[in-house]
Amino acid sequence: MPERSALALPRATGPARWAGDGLVLEERPGLGALALRLKGEPERRLAAAALGPELAGPVGTATERAERAALRLGPDEWLLLCARAEEGALAAELHRGLAGYSAAIAPIGNGTVAIEASGPRVRTFLAKGASLDLHPRAFAPGRCAVTGFGKIRVTLWQRDAERFSLFVGRSFARSFWDWAEDVAREWAR
Repeated sequence: MPERSALALPRATGPARWAGDGLVLEERPGLGALALRLKGEPERRLAAAALGPELAGPVGTATERAERAALRLGPDEWLLLCARAEEGALAAELHRGLAGYSAAIAPIGNGTVAIEASGPRVRTFLAKGASLDLHPRAFAPGRCAVTGFGKIRVTLWQRDAERFSLFVGRSFARSFWDWAEDVAREWAR
């Protein structure tokens, strides 16, 4: 049985989906997420050993390995992504590995909704709300950033040329989805 939509859409029996001419929006349930803050290089090395993905890349980049990803959002801030089933174990492993070091680890998967936006019109769609330069020279695959869509905070990760993952706080996800459907209406089939 499909996981119920976190967006609480009327008559939804599974994840939310919208498809139009050149744009597809899909809710991606089953995401595990951790907010991670690390003070220095020793903490980064210890966390990377537990995680898999490298944490040393520049701010605004994402690294992936196996089924995990690390989005570096600031000098000391990462969003870690994994399967929901492994979120608790990963948090516990990071707590053990970083005991006695300056680090903060918080599981946030239950409070985060993942939405994938894809298709040839995805940049145009995102540019209608993001306060970022999304031109391919400025924001290429592997890039990530926190931005605002109106007053809604969204973490944006470009997966490939025509696919972005968006992470929205659960309490704002329905408002974001309503905004997205409204903005995408011009491409409705």
